Amino acid sequence: LLPENPPTIPGYELHGSNTASRQVSGDYFDFRARGDGKTYAAIADVCGKGVGPALLMASLQASFHAWADESVPVSEMTGRLSEAISRRTGPDRFITFFLVLLDPTTGEVEYTNAGHNPGLLLKVDGSLTELPSHGLPLALFPGRPYTSTKFTLMPGDLLCLYTDGVTEANSPDGTEFGFPRLKEFIGKQVGVAPTEIEEELLKELEEHAQGEPFADDRTLVMVRRVPA
Repeated sequence: LLPENPPTIPGYELHGSNTASRQVSGDYFDFRARGDGKTYAAIADVCGKGVGPALLMASLQASFHAWADESVPVSEMTGRLSEAISRRTGPDRFITFFLVLLDPTTGEVEYTNAGHNPGLLLKVDGSLTELPSHGLPLALFPGRPYTSTKFTLMPGDLLCLYTDGVTEANSPDGTEFGFPRLKEFIGKQVGVAPTEIEEELLKELEEHAQGEPFADDRTLVMVRRVPA
């Protein structure tokens, strides 16, 4: 259900990956080109692990693909998905979700963060900005509207999204990898391609875990505008 390859967009590098902690993953990521030339990037984390969350993720994917060509704002798309998922699950299930819409011609990015981990925007000058949540996860309070935020991805800038399987990776003594360490790592990646960033990050996670099994799925989505 996950994309084999991201869409090819001249002037941009898109990358996504998923590593399941069990046989099936409750994490989700996706890329979807629209008819107006803009492209969606999404990442999500279903509450729980195993087959149940994986089936709910499949439902999210089906709804997202069904509406992706309607050219609605990201906040409206997120609200629609929240209502759709709420009709297919009980009150103990929810999905954190981060939806991005990229306009390649201008570099403008509009995003809605529905209770997901804060995204990280690394500027070409080395500054790092957190992209916080706009509201609660999908399906918790269906019908409640979401908002969105816009920024411009300049040449050399990188957007990094992830699930908490990255930040909550434990060492043998129970110490988490943590958000501060992830920020420090991403802050050093100016000018580095997303595939190389993922490779080095996974090395750091393995070194931190020291053989400790990963208790949660690890998913990454990155969008980088190539320097002119």
